[in-house]
This record gives sequence, C-alpha cells and structure tokens, in this order.
Amino acid sequence: MAYQGGITYKSIVVGSKGDDFRVCTNQGGHFTLREYDPGTNADENLGGKDIPSGGCKVWENIGAYVDGTNNRAEFYVFTASSVGPPTVKFYDKLVYNLKNE
Repeated sequence: MAYQGGITYKSIVVGSKGDDFRVCTNQGGHFTLREYDPGTNADENLGGKDIPSGGCKVWENIGAYVDGTNNRAEFYVFTASSVGPPTVKFYDKLVYNLKNE
C-alpha cells in the first residue's frame, strides 16, 4: 500500500503479557500499534505515536487485550517509509523495567 511516497511496512506479531508495551526503532516515523486477532476477528487499533529516529514510545495499560489459552496479547506495528523497512524492537514492561531502558 503506497502512502505519502512510501511503502507501508508491517512488523512480525509478538506476544505480550499486557500492562505497558514499548516500541523502539532505528527510523523516525508514525507507528501504529495493532492487536492481532486470528480468523475472522478484526485486528484492533491501539493508536499511533510519532517515534523519532533511534527513539522509543510506550503504549500504556494494554492488559485488556490479553486473551486466549496462552494468556498473551499479540501485537504488531505498521508504518510508512520511503527509505526501506525500519528495524523495530519490542519490550514488555517487565523486561524494560529490569533493563532500565
């Protein structure tokens, strides 16, 4: 899908225990967090955030999306870029608090 002269990129789907979820990237841009639902369920939009190059943003209080037999919420981000796909890293609150990131 073309967007403002760029291409829309979707990350892999990752599991989260809920609470807060941090996304970091090497490229600045607008990133939208979505909750993945398999089958005929529509994916839910958790909102977008502008993340600077080399920066991070946190989506807070997302525990309501934890479901299924694995007790995880499955998330992915998407963004548009005209310079190629960005690298993104994901952190659950427990992980990034322990690492002081």
